Parts: sequence; structure tokens; C-alpha cells
Amino acid sequence: REVEFQWLRMFWLQGTRHASQHETYWAARIEELTQAWDAMELGLRWACDACRLAADGKARSEPRAFEMLRYLLETIAECREEHDARCEAGAYAQVPEDCRPVDLPRFDDKS
Repeated sequence: REVEFQWLRMFWLQGTRHASQHETYWAARIEELTQAWDAMELGLRWACDACRLAADGKARSEPRAFEMLRYLLETIAECREEHDARCEAGAYAQVPEDCRPVDLPRFDDKS
């Protein structure tokens, strides 16, 4: 989850002005990290699907897989809630629009 919370979300937390000022160096790197994040999200979906199939009796799974998946999903949810709260801090209302957090990376059908 380091890619999402220590790199992508922290980069976009600083706003579009920051992104444009550092575009020459960071744009390609942030795009690469975003693609890696998409792949990790896809892997998480596969793990959820595998556990769902096992719960329905259509596949085999180790009991530990359910525990690990639950822990991972709870951790991700907690980190995303913390990030959302940080982005909604009142201090951002006092800075220029282009210095406010950008809600990236975004979830879509691929992630």
C-alpha cells in the first residue's frame, strides 16, 4: 500500500500547481506508479474473487487467506478514511484552488 499512500496520494495532496511545477521529472514516474497501483488493485480483486468462490464452495482456499484478506481490506479502508479526512481539512479552503488536494488515484472498472 506504500505506492498508494506514500507516493501517489501524497503527490496529489499538494495540488495541481505542485504537479505542474514538477511535471518534467515526476509526470512519467507518477504515471508508472499509477499503473503499478492499478495492477495491485486488480490483484486484490482477484484475491477477493478467489475467497468469494471458496466461500461459495466453488473453489478451495486456505482459511488463512480469508484472515489475510480481511486484514488487508480493513487496513486499506482505514488508510483511505484517514486520507479523505486529511483532504477535507478546513485549512485547504484558505489556499489557492490549484494548491488543494486532487482526488487521485481514482477507482474505475480496471482498478
